[in-house]
Amino acid sequence: MKNIVLLSFCILMFTELFSGCSKKTEKSDESSTALAVSNDTSAETHSQNDVLSSSIEIDICEHKMPFPCEFKEFGDEFRLENEFYFEEQNYTLYHLYYQHEDIGTIYLAGKPKDDNSSTMVTGFDVRDLKNKQFSINGLGYDTMETYIEHFGEPDVQKENYLEYTSENIVLSIFFDENNNFCENVVLLFTNYSKE
Repeated sequence: MKNIVLLSFCILMFTELFSGCSKKTEKSDESSTALAVSNDTSAETHSQNDVLSSSIEIDICEHKMPFPCEFKEFGDEFRLENEFYFEEQNYTLYHLYYQHEDIGTIYLAGKPKDDNSSTMVTGFDVRDLKNKQFSINGLGYDTMETYIEHFGEPDVQKENYLEYTSENIVLSIFFDENNNFCENVVLLFTNYSKE
C-alpha cells in the first residue's frame, strides 16, 4: 500500500512539474490530504469493488479501450511527450496528447522506449475533467453522488475525495469543493511486472 501512495504522490508531483502552471492552487493541499488518507488504509481493509474487479473501459476522445491495456490500443492519433522514468517502481510517466489536446499524465510499465506500442498502460492522472474528453465506465465530469451510485460505497470517502480499490486497481477521484463535480481522476493498475 505504501508503494501505491508513493506512486500517487509521484504522479501528482510529476504532473505539477510538467504542467507549465506556475500558479499555486488549493488542489495540491487537497491531494496531499487524500494521500495521507490513502496511507492510513491497509491492504486488509480493501474491499473487492465489483465494478473495479470486472472490466474497466476508458474513453478518451471517443476512443474506447479496456484498462489495463497495451498502448497500441490507443491508435495513431495519440502521442507521448515529456517522459520521466521511476526506476524503483519501473514505470515511465508521459504527457498524453490526442492530436493537439493535452489529455493528462499516462503511466507505462518499464523504461522509456522508442516504440511503446506493446507497453502496458498502468495508469492515468487526468485533471480538469470539465474540459477533457475522458471517462471511466461512462463517468467523467460527474458529481460525487453519481460516482457512488455507479461504483458503490468507496473504500475511502472525504468531503471532496473518493477512493476505490480492488485487488489490482486503485481509483482516486477528486471533486471541486464548490460544485461537487469531478475535477481529477487517478486510475492505477498495481499488478504489473516491476522487473
